[in-house]
Amino acid sequence: MGNFRLFGFNPTITTSTDPEDIWGAGGSYTFPPEGEVPATDDGVHISSTSDSDLYGFDSEDGVGANLIRVHALDREYNEIIFDTPIYGGNAYSTGYDIFRINRMEVIKAGSNLKNVGNIHIGTGGVSGGVPVDRTYATILADDNVMLSSIYTVPRGSILEIDSIEVQTTAEADLIWSFHAGYGGVLKKVASGYINNTADAGYGAHGTSDMYEFKNGPHILEGPIDMKCKVDSVSATTGAVVTILGTLISTGETKLPEIKISDLAIEERLYSVTSKEDDDKNIDILRKLLIR
Repeated sequence: MGNFRLFGFNPTITTSTDPEDIWGAGGSYTFPPEGEVPATDDGVHISSTSDSDLYGFDSEDGVGANLIRVHALDREYNEIIFDTPIYGGNAYSTGYDIFRINRMEVIKAGSNLKNVGNIHIGTGGVSGGVPVDRTYATILADDNVMLSSIYTVPRGSILEIDSIEVQTTAEADLIWSFHAGYGGVLKKVASGYINNTADAGYGAHGTSDMYEFKNGPHILEGPIDMKCKVDSVSATTGAVVTILGTLISTGETKLPEIKISDLAIEERLYSVTSKEDDDKNIDILRKLLIR
């Protein structure tokens, strides 16, 4: 059992582009449906909109990102974690047939100490470093980590959501909603609004809206997809979401498979959950289900 914190960011939403989901690539995100297969036989690809994000054996002398860690789910919704190099605007195959991506982060970079371009993982070829088929995940330029409300609770896990806070980056009214569901079929679970213009005599609510589930945490049992959406805005603004809760492992699935790309030039040590920790998580879950 551990604290769950998910941060999402969409830098620009306008009255002509809404509704949009809160994730780096912007627009609406569609979860891959059950049974969908990648456009190629060698798994998903990683690419950047900048050729300065380039891996090489002399990468210490480079500029941008050169090694990326991906936290993904396979087609059985089990966790898999792997490191992959990146080769600028070229589509580099990760070699993994993954189905969902929950987190992506730069773990090695050159003199810039961060990614120069937008980093994408997706299927099909690329155009200007952007996947032409489906984009699974994005790290915006200079961010070093994926900021996205797109998340899938893994198989063998339960997520208890305590609160959802949505913020605007500019003075604009905003209506938002939170959705969850199985196999990419989502339904609205919660919603709220931000009133920054103080119209109709109600007064401005500030730049954020905090939603707390009144009858205790909202429970999502994996595997289940979720995301936060901006339904409409009154003016151009960015949107930030923070989702807080507790992620509980039931111990009903295998431990994450952790691999390092053959091209990685330094060894890394990983720690995985011990059987003793798993037993404790199972006991905690049983108590939660009984109460």
